[in-house]
Amino acid sequence: MAKITGIARWACVHRPGKFGDYSINVIVDKKEAAKLKELGLKVNKTEEGELVFKPKRCAINKKSGEKNAPPVVVDSKKNPLTADVGNGSEVNVVFKPFQYSNSFGKGHGADLMAIQVLKLVSFNSALDELDEEEGFIAEDKGDAIEELDDDSNSDDGDDNPEDY
Repeated sequence: MAKITGIARWACVHRPGKFGDYSINVIVDKKEAAKLKELGLKVNKTEEGELVFKPKRCAINKKSGEKNAPPVVVDSKKNPLTADVGNGSEVNVVFKPFQYSNSFGKGHGADLMAIQVLKLVSFNSALDELDEEEGFIAEDKGDAIEELDDDSNSDDGDDNPEDY
């Protein structure tokens, strides 16, 4: 196994991302990039000139069809961490380098094993952009459904256009 240190970007480490993988983009310095290249691993350059390494772990084992365990995520003292890892978090990333050969060719990959968060930057969702305001407050959602059921124009299943 190998370990690198860097800055997290686009971390999908607690649940698979849109391509079905656990992954993290790690911005690394030139020294870390050199270590990765020695292992035969690809280091990309962003438009901003940052060096980025992208280890991942498939959520489903392609050979057996069984679920792979997600990578272990811990804090600086190795306590389990369930918080989402936001962009800019300082991390140590442990991965297992491997070689592959398939119909697309040969190459090297990095199986994402563990992430240690040294400095957590909170993940910002769209809700973080909103402030609490005066106004409507949702109550028991079941109340709204009951009101609809009492409506005399509700659909009775006969597909009569007057029901709508």
